[in-house]
Amino acid sequence: MEGFLNITIPSPADVFWNCFHDSYNANPNGIDGKIHILSIIGESFIYKDMIDELELVSSLSMSTKSADNEHKYGFV
Repeated sequence: MEGFLNITIPSPADVFWNCFHDSYNANPNGIDGKIHILSIIGESFIYKDMIDELELVSSLSMSTKSADNEHKYGFV
């Protein structure tokens, strides 16, 4: 109808991903804190969903692999 305000109510999933995205970006603990957050939710979501929904760059993936190798081989 013309003259009425169109209101779109976001889905609960959209609200979650938007809040998570904002929290992730505001994380004060740097890359280690971000990797920790992703490792926790990674148990419930597939990798592609997290990358797509959070618009993460592949450099984080490389950082995660590097950190995993450091722990695996005792570099830490």
